[in-house]
Amino acid sequence: MKLNLGENIRRLRRAKDWTQDDLADRLGTTSQSVSRWEVGSTYPDMELLPILSALFSVTVDELLGVPEEEKNRRAHICFDRLRRLCLTRGSDPEEICETIREIRRDYLGLFEMWRFWGEGNDGRYRDPAILPEVRKTAEAFLDTSRKPDLRCLCIEMMAETEDEEHIDAFLERYASQSDLSADNLRYKRYFRRNEWDCYGPYRAKRMFVCINELLDRKRILRDDDGILRVESLYNAAIFQKKLLDALSIGEAEAPVDAWTLVRIQAAFDMGAALSSLGRQDEALEALENGVGLLERVMKITDKISIPSGSRWLNQFDWYAEESWDNFNNNPDGERQRMVFFYERSSGWCNCIYPQQFTDALTGGHWSDLTPFFDPIRDNPRFLACVKRVEALCVSKPAGEDET
Repeated sequence: MKLNLGENIRRLRRAKDWTQDDLADRLGTTSQSVSRWEVGSTYPDMELLPILSALFSVTVDELLGVPEEEKNRRAHICFDRLRRLCLTRGSDPEEICETIREIRRDYLGLFEMWRFWGEGNDGRYRDPAILPEVRKTAEAFLDTSRKPDLRCLCIEMMAETEDEEHIDAFLERYASQSDLSADNLRYKRYFRRNEWDCYGPYRAKRMFVCINELLDRKRILRDDDGILRVESLYNAAIFQKKLLDALSIGEAEAPVDAWTLVRIQAAFDMGAALSSLGRQDEALEALENGVGLLERVMKITDKISIPSGSRWLNQFDWYAEESWDNFNNNPDGERQRMVFFYERSSGWCNCIYPQQFTDALTGGHWSDLTPFFDPIRDNPRFLACVKRVEALCVSKPAGEDET
């Protein structure tokens, strides 16, 4: 890899309107040394690189002239390393901190930063030995990034991760008193100006966010004491079905739409609740319906357009396609076949992994449902459902080509 260090030093020095003597004075070296760097006959000592990058307000990679493709490759390796360390129980906090410092120094401006905020490392970030480095990274990122989606992801994660000592100062600095996002301001603008053609997409987006929260399984299932009870399972599943039925009034019924994951989860929740309530035939029917819908989903391979499931949300372009990933974002874990549902303009996405439903039936990641199935566990229809879901679980070793 050819480095353009000398050319970059000259270009950045001239952009500052500095002479070689000016730069030498700032570095505590001689103008002859600067001249030799710029013509490429010698290179500055390694310890000067961070100082030079700070003087010119660029990263070390930018100073060296590392090609964008190579920089992205290095970033991917670095974020993989951070994820491994955060997944590994007992890993050295200082090693995590060093990796975070590397990210803050070299990769703040990359889109790959979404992984820092959104990949599930926040549980480890709360470690008092690690949180100060996360805090510094958030501050540096928010002070420099102009990417609204990534800024929002960072602020939301830090609002959950920050400790009690610092949370008030963080919110005072970065939260607004009301929602002043571009989408919300346009939503209000077009409504107040009666510009209905412009207003429609923003109304749809506002509705989608509200509906998505109302249907979120994690938000509605638990009782106030955090315990999952059969009544909660039953009532939540009824609520989800009634809301989805109301949304779909006037729409042609489709086997797969934007709310398919909610429908499958609600069917499994209903099956678990009815099983625990002693209504075995109804429980098995609900479960079989959920498994049937999951089987239809897993037939998807190529990218397809799917309906929104509601006439109020048809302004969006919804898609589904086959994909492969690790359920826990583990770079070294096996990749599982799943179907990826998404809508680009809203940033919405869902991943349907058959493994999560196998776990619900037999124990594992989503095993909070498992005890509720005990009354029907030996029923042949239940065992048949388990086999049907297990048959949908396909995996490949980490790194194996997807094709």
